Amino acid sequence: MIVGITIFFYFMLVSMPGSKTQRVYRAAVVEYAPKREAYYLPHQIVMENTNQYIQLIDKISPKKVDIIIFPEYGSTTLEVMKKVPAHLESYSIKIPEITHDNWPNPCCNTSEKYHKALINLSCAARTANVHVVVHFLEREGTNESTCIFYSTNIVFNNNGSIIHKYRKINLHTEEHLQRGTSQTSYFKTNFGVTFGLLAGADVLYKYPSNNFLNQNVTDIIYTTAWHSETPFLYGLSTQQGYAKANKVNLLSACLSDPSNNSTGSGIYFSNGSLSDYTVSGIKSTRFIIRDIETEQKKLGNKSDTVINGFYKTHDVSSTTAPQSPDDLSLTDHIQLATEDLTNYTFKNIDINRVFVEGCSETHKSCCYSITTDHQQQAESKYSYKLVSFTGVRSFHRRTIGISICAVVACESYTSCGIRSSSSPTRVFNNISVSMLFENASNGDFRPITLNYNLLPSTNYRFERGSLGNDVACNITSTTPHNSLLTYGIFGRIYHKDNKIEGASQKMTLVDEANRTSNNRLNNHCVSIIAIAINLLLYNHQCAL
Repeated sequence: MIVGITIFFYFMLVSMPGSKTQRVYRAAVVEYAPKREAYYLPHQIVMENTNQYIQLIDKISPKKVDIIIFPEYGSTTLEVMKKVPAHLESYSIKIPEITHDNWPNPCCNTSEKYHKALINLSCAARTANVHVVVHFLEREGTNESTCIFYSTNIVFNNNGSIIHKYRKINLHTEEHLQRGTSQTSYFKTNFGVTFGLLAGADVLYKYPSNNFLNQNVTDIIYTTAWHSETPFLYGLSTQQGYAKANKVNLLSACLSDPSNNSTGSGIYFSNGSLSDYTVSGIKSTRFIIRDIETEQKKLGNKSDTVINGFYKTHDVSSTTAPQSPDDLSLTDHIQLATEDLTNYTFKNIDINRVFVEGCSETHKSCCYSITTDHQQQAESKYSYKLVSFTGVRSFHRRTIGISICAVVACESYTSCGIRSSSSPTRVFNNISVSMLFENASNGDFRPITLNYNLLPSTNYRFERGSLGNDVACNITSTTPHNSLLTYGIFGRIYHKDNKIEGASQKMTLVDEANRTSNNRLNNHCVSIIAIAINLLLYNHQCAL
């Protein structure tokens, strides 16, 4: 009897021991469209956007928010990344050093020379009695030959003091900027919540994004100007997958610049549910406000134990998925880049069968199990393929190590991952994707999902376990799904970063309907992988 891959995982995630305190705070996340007139000088661009920030602070603060988050590059626009170093100085500002016993207050301390943008924002935060997170191009040095520039987030508390600054360490398309040195960035607020702070590509790297899990941090602020691409690095999908996999509340503020594939902000709870979001193909400024319950825990000593349940709400399977955008046509204006999948392995999936399961021919431990709605007769021009890859890909002028196992919608062999003019219509009553990652202890694994409406799925379980250097992951739906574009597991293999681009094995395309001998082999693989993963997870539980 074939062991179905839907029974891969029957284990519970174990939470660490320790005291806990529950708190509720109110946050505002701003998706901001920066102002930039053709006749503006660089310093005028910075001041005009700072003034827009202050107007938004005045508008949002009466709603009794505790913290307001603005996106990456909102004060300068993305145009600054195209500038040569000699032209960066006019876009940059000096930001004072912050220590535990020295929080500069530009609004109150008139004896120091602070940039006008800092003074005005400090006073705005103080007047509104709110914490504010903003991004600036920071300058260190006094003249052109010695100036160093950083991509920097700063935090004002509700007294107007600058209590934290973080210089981004994972730079992409930012060749003229200096990399920050701090591998962990977090700050405490006077409303009782400790926040981690990420920017841009940080969400894909071990430092600082994974360090928070051992630092009593359960709420993450993420400022970004994310360049979305399908099928595996769409902004909202990346954000939701990070929150779900790491059991953290994530507050994500993205720049609104659809012409550069940049849009998609949201508030995610630690169970992976999407509390609210904004996404639009029209350049515009929008904000969302939500109450968030956090649970600060003092972590135990078991570094290999998965942290569980920081947000006290219903299980994801019983929550209501976020509605589609009010005007779906707004998302049609989004210019989505598509990853070159030449080096990937594809396996055709016969979705006309009520039940189908199988594994990749190249990556034997990448498997799927699908049950379709046999009463559904609607035709669709989409097919579905199991897509897998382990190797190195280019990512904004750098290379990163990844391992992927996912079911992806395709109109043709060359169109996998492309969102076309019409939605897939196939209904999946149940869909499960699993993979065993060998020698993957120096890695990070998360769910990756995307629907045609450009929202991630939230109605699924994601489970992972490890023993030694091996990691097993599974994503299984808890409600029927339709209009799926991407559904699977995205892995980061850190030790492959900065290596030569390419797959560990050559691409193959297997037609499941015409390869019965391979079907028998795949069924055998399904059984072997199911048993191996169950044993791995059982042993992981016992070790805990």
